[in-house]
Amino acid sequence: MKLFRLVILSLCIGYCYANLVMAFDLPVTKQLEHWLAGQMDKQQIPWKLFSGVIGAAIIPFICAYMYARTHKWLVTMLSIIIAVHCIGNRHKTLWDYQGIVAFFEPLTANTINLTTAIYLLLIIVWPLIFMGLIQRIDSAVN
Repeated sequence: MKLFRLVILSLCIGYCYANLVMAFDLPVTKQLEHWLAGQMDKQQIPWKLFSGVIGAAIIPFICAYMYARTHKWLVTMLSIIIAVHCIGNRHKTLWDYQGIVAFFEPLTANTINLTTAIYLLLIIVWPLIFMGLIQRIDSAVN
């Protein structure tokens, strides 16, 4: 029963994270392209560049940390896999098993650009970094 609750929590958090990331998808990608082209001021980088994806991870993964402290890394990894699957299936049906493959499809193209690579890695790596930061803050306080 405990494993079932962890899977349901991971499904909810992953789906929430995927929808939040898809809501911020275009603005973050455009900001990254402008920054790489040198059209953004250096002082605008920390706030405007990754605010969408960074903000999208805060609430779902704080919930993962609060509700599954003993299994926080399992819930985080399952949530990321579910989010990658949902983002990969944004133009298809949700239950299509090719979602993870479709998510990484831009990386296999011959015309990969730095914007796409950074954005895809940010979706996967940022929740892990954020969970590690929360764990360090919690261990420093307690």
